[in-house]
Amino acid sequence: MHKLQQQAVKKKITLSLQNEEPAPVIWGNGDRIMQMLLIFVDNALKYTQEGGKVTITTASSNGEALVTIADNGQGISKEDLPYVWERFYKADKSHSRSDKGTGLGLSIAKEILALHDGKAEIASEAGKGTIVTVRFKQCVT
Repeated sequence: MHKLQQQAVKKKITLSLQNEEPAPVIWGNGDRIMQMLLIFVDNALKYTQEGGKVTITTASSNGEALVTIADNGQGISKEDLPYVWERFYKADKSHSRSDKGTGLGLSIAKEILALHDGKAEIASEAGKGTIVTVRFKQCVT
């Protein structure tokens, strides 16, 4: 997460974390789940303009652990939204050549979710930002 904090500072983006107490608990491969979360947060930072805001929130509801990543960045058009999980798909065509990304991030995140019986929803509007909500079955401790 240190790298993401540096990225946020460099772009003057406010990166905040809001945790429910006690934090929800899930079972799974911690490295893969962290990889998935890093993909979502990295995308939020990448597509949020200087001076913007990215908020990560954890909570629990109805037996599910929830992680929400919300930004006020450039958002995703309605036309592109159904395709963002596909391999090599890049919604922002203007960055396709200069952006070092491969278009694999969200498809990798989708695979990690599937391996952990998780689900994700993306709500977005061009010019207004994106909200990613990740859901896992919560463990009873």
